[in-house]
Amino acid sequence: MQGVNWLKGVGVKTTFAILLAIVVPAVITLSVVEVPTQPLDFNLQSAPYGYTVSLLIYLIPVLAMYVWFRRRYREGERGTDDRRSAYRWTLMTLIPIGFLLDILLGYAFFVFPNPSAILPIPLVPAFASDQPGLFVRYLPFEEFAFYALGFTVILSAYIWADEYWLRAYNVPDYGERGARAPLVQLELTTPLTISAMLTGGGYLYKAYGPHASHEGFPSYFSFLVIASLLPSLLFFRSTRAFVNWRAVSFAALWVVLTSLIWEATLAIPYGWWGYKPWHMLGLFIDAWSGLPLEAALLWLSVTFTTVTVYEMFKIRSAAKRLYGKGWWETFFGSADRAEPMHL
Repeated sequence: MQGVNWLKGVGVKTTFAILLAIVVPAVITLSVVEVPTQPLDFNLQSAPYGYTVSLLIYLIPVLAMYVWFRRRYREGERGTDDRRSAYRWTLMTLIPIGFLLDILLGYAFFVFPNPSAILPIPLVPAFASDQPGLFVRYLPFEEFAFYALGFTVILSAYIWADEYWLRAYNVPDYGERGARAPLVQLELTTPLTISAMLTGGGYLYKAYGPHASHEGFPSYFSFLVIASLLPSLLFFRSTRAFVNWRAVSFAALWVVLTSLIWEATLAIPYGWWGYKPWHMLGLFIDAWSGLPLEAALLWLSVTFTTVTVYEMFKIRSAAKRLYGKGWWETFFGSADRAEPMHL
């Protein structure tokens, strides 16, 4: 089947096989828990400034890897290194999108039941369709620090593993092979069909599945499909050959490990944040204090999205450097231009 054939490659298959070998037994084990763990009394000052201090889990690795990155890849006389350009463009794209989506959807998706876990400063306004002014002060500062640090640490972990820790499996830079072809090589039918099927399946499970949370719409799951899976599918064919899939495995497992400590073990039980059932699928992990499945899916999906966007911008930088291609030609143009520019 053509819709499956483009998911080929030893690295791709091995990466997903490793994840499945870990995820499947974990899901089976977690499914036997029928009585959820109960959150603590949020009035007990159980973890003062917990959300704030916990961001060190991301901040310290970000600083360490950024120092390594700057020393290893400097701006040279011959122009900008493709890695540095892609690093900047990836963060300048994903972080503002994260901020915007949190402002637009944070009120609908999240709750922050433990005020002692955040800094005592004014909250950031969020869009609230059920409020008279449409915006209410609702989001803590820590939410935006999380988006900035989260994307940065995932990207940094991948680059560090790709260029240093797992460098033996690093794919040589693009050159003519990657920069010549347009980035959008997969017809829109396949990613749109997959996304529509997943969104529809999520709605059916929300409405008729064996759970007690039938009211509402699976907005968070639909958001993950549209904002994370769809872009990854769209650019997967043009980027997969240049991805260091062992580095992806490293980054994904690192994200899962830190998220297990950060969100499942600390944030949800201690009320640093939570999720509104109205917008969730209805699949909650009882052993993790009722953490919705969407939160666990986010741990993996954001890793693949970040890597895809980074590799996409590396190709974009190489296309400009080698062929002088503009944005439209890089994404949608033809591969007719065969002669590289003189450097």
